[in-house]
Amino acid sequence: MKTPIRFKKIKEKFDRVFGYIRRDLQRILGHVEPSVNFAAALLITCVCDTLAEDPYGRRGQGERIFKDLLPPEPYRTARKPLYDALRDGLVHRYDGKDIQFDNQTLQVTISWGLSE
Repeated sequence: MKTPIRFKKIKEKFDRVFGYIRRDLQRILGHVEPSVNFAAALLITCVCDTLAEDPYGRRGQGERIFKDLLPPEPYRTARKPLYDALRDGLVHRYDGKDIQFDNQTLQVTISWGLSE
């Protein structure tokens, strides 16, 4: 069994990388227009992938992190197909993938506004 990595050993890199992510997301959300919703959702799902990695670089399950960003039920129950539709669709086609559920096709729409 490998010895766990102590946070203080990776803190500098963590702060730098997540500083980039935080600043990019703030800039994107500061200029909310219909055209930036995909960019923000793409960044969020990629961050979930990064946060789900363990200290040894093994890939985790980004939908576990994504779940905590969702509103309560029914969204959290559907976190895996919703995460996959967003992440895979945006990364590979820059478009949300449809979700097949109970013999129906559901289309994912990404939109939000900032409240004062």
